[in-house]
Amino acid sequence: MAILLIKMLLYSMAATGMLLLARELHYVRRRSPPPLMRQAEAWFTSSRPAMERWYKDPKWEGVAAEAGLSSLTAWSFKLVRDVVFILLTLIVHVVFLMTKEYPLAVMIILAVLYVLLLTGRSFMPANLLLGAVGKERRQQKNDEVVLLFMLFTNDCYTETADHYQSVMAKLKEYRRYLKALRKDIDQLIFDLPLDGPSAFTAFGARIGSKEAKMLALIMAKINESNPDTASDLLEQHYESFLDYRRQRRKRKLRSNGYIGFTVVFLAIIAVIFFISTLAGAYQDTLMNVL
Repeated sequence: MAILLIKMLLYSMAATGMLLLARELHYVRRRSPPPLMRQAEAWFTSSRPAMERWYKDPKWEGVAAEAGLSSLTAWSFKLVRDVVFILLTLIVHVVFLMTKEYPLAVMIILAVLYVLLLTGRSFMPANLLLGAVGKERRQQKNDEVVLLFMLFTNDCYTETADHYQSVMAKLKEYRRYLKALRKDIDQLIFDLPLDGPSAFTAFGARIGSKEAKMLALIMAKINESNPDTASDLLEQHYESFLDYRRQRRKRKLRSNGYIGFTVVFLAIIAVIFFISTLAGAYQDTLMNVL
């Protein structure tokens, strides 16, 4: 094994030396070749458009944006996935050369993991996972939309014409209590002085749910109303938003019930399998003794 390791090290050094020698010959007419890191950075910058075209995946971009991972572009994810898979495959085969035993189980695991990380189709595991994350994120946004409506309701009931905050001031105060909606609220605060009422419409369209569009319409009307009119408007829609909250809780309880049933069922199956295995081993021991 030591001799094989030394041979592999010598082969690697020889290949690296040949590459460096070819680089020196390429720049033989210059005084000195450019630094390797700068040259690698320039190559990566020039080849990035080609990699973006090669790894283009609109479906991945859509589900990643819905999941709140817009910075995780398709080309960067796929490039890292392929590079890591190739490096791990090379390492596994180097181990095979050293041990003389092919790690079939490791290669099967790598292949399964690579398949799980495939994208490009809606039924791919990675797309399904991001779709589930995006669905949960949309539900969290809808929960915070209801919370935002309740905050508006509480404040408008206690306000008078002498002590009245604008919608802009309320949003700046409420954003600290929100997590999933914070970026959308910040965008609304930024757009409101520039676009006026259309900023509320854009806010509802960004989230896309029925309750968000209704809240955007309510905020647009509150922004142009006095405290009494705002209180009446919020009271008219109070039951509707309570109904949204009840439906969300019912769906969550139903989902938690399914998950709990599955976990309990699998635990029971595992206990039965463990008991049957112990019983079989005990029976075999008794038969051997007899």
